[in-house]
Amino acid sequence: MSRDKYSSGDGYMYVYLLSIVACVVVALVVALMVFGSGLFKKPNPSGPVDNNSSGATPSQPDNEISGFLGNESEPSRFTLASVDNSEVNNGLLILVNADNRYAFPAETDMVNLYASLKDSNVSFSGSGLYLNATAAKSLKAMCEAFYAETGLNSGVLVHDAYLSYEKALEKEGADIAGASDYHIGNSVRLMAWPSKVGTIGEGTFSWFLDNCYSYGFILRYPEGKDAITSHASHKGIYRYVGVCHAYYMYKNNLCLEEYLELLKQYTPEEPLIIDVQNKSYEVYYQPMEDGLTSGINVPNDSAYLISGNNYDGFIITVTG
Repeated sequence: MSRDKYSSGDGYMYVYLLSIVACVVVALVVALMVFGSGLFKKPNPSGPVDNNSSGATPSQPDNEISGFLGNESEPSRFTLASVDNSEVNNGLLILVNADNRYAFPAETDMVNLYASLKDSNVSFSGSGLYLNATAAKSLKAMCEAFYAETGLNSGVLVHDAYLSYEKALEKEGADIAGASDYHIGNSVRLMAWPSKVGTIGEGTFSWFLDNCYSYGFILRYPEGKDAITSHASHKGIYRYVGVCHAYYMYKNNLCLEEYLELLKQYTPEEPLIIDVQNKSYEVYYQPMEDGLTSGINVPNDSAYLISGNNYDGFIITVTG
């Protein structure tokens, strides 16, 4: 008998093959489900998910913020001010001598010492003595303190003060005119009067040497500095320069010439710090530039004073 093409033997073989194919297909589907989900997952463009129940956008890490700010330059505490170069001849710290003549201004603003100090038991060599207002006020305070601390009620005489160009010509000639410290209106010569009571700078009157800085005065021509000042030492000539400068010169045994040269090593970024009378001052130097003006760094949010040195630059004193 002939075998039908769909006989039971061939049918078993056919079913067997279909079972194998079905198993392979199922295995592939399972593999794709298990391992393929990561391949087809849509990436999160905003980075790792923060399990933040508030739903707020996560903050930037601190190290990234600080790194960003660190790349920014810090704002300057200074402003560049344009200063006329003629101002190098003006101010409390100008040096006046034969090599650095005083540039006389068209007008002066002086006060009469007799009128200002007549109630302070101070004597005068004449009624025509003048000083700048601030120097006159400080001189009065200094003399009153001297009398109060020593118990004396007289003995101080103002012998010399402001000297005009005309008076210099009249008294001492053209070689001196312009070269005297008295031209500035901040210098004064004191004497003990009458002479029998003592000598300025000695004995009871040595008080002025030890205390003048508290009132903004320096001994203009101290002992041992003759070669530097080109002037004989004198215990009675005092110059008003302001308390912080006077204090520093006194404490460091400096004359004005030495102090002005010392200040050249101090800059706006690295100033000289002077602490006196419960105040802190910053002092620095800037050279005068070529041309008509100089760019000077001045603080944005502090009071300051600018003084020329009368030869090559400016001293800036930050006062608060």
